[in-house]
Amino acid sequence: MNKTLSILFFCITVLFTQQTTAQKLNDTEAELLNNHFESQRDDFDFKGKQVGFFLKTNPWKKEDFFTDLVKRNEENQTMVNQFIPLTREQKAKSGGYDVFVYSWSKVVISRKQVVAHIDKIVDSDSKH
Repeated sequence: MNKTLSILFFCITVLFTQQTTAQKLNDTEAELLNNHFESQRDDFDFKGKQVGFFLKTNPWKKEDFFTDLVKRNEENQTMVNQFIPLTREQKAKSGGYDVFVYSWSKVVISRKQVVAHIDKIVDSDSKH
């Protein structure tokens, strides 16, 4: 899909979605993340995944993450992100998240730290 069309479609989608931290990715969002993490994801596919987004270690709205990602892509700037797929137990405890994406963290997030973040994102979701 043409990059410009992807960005345009994504922007239109954002206008019509809820502002929450947790939603399954649509096909355009999954494609953007698959491309963004191409060198890191091996065979992991974001399609259909429920993703929790964090700005550093605080829950971040999905729409805010993608707005920042698209803006930086348009300006040929990089965005420091990492993703951590959740284990089956972590997914159950988190309420169904498949993967967490961390942005602008100054340290690499460990699996041990993910456990603490599950409580943060579950608490954030309950406030929406």
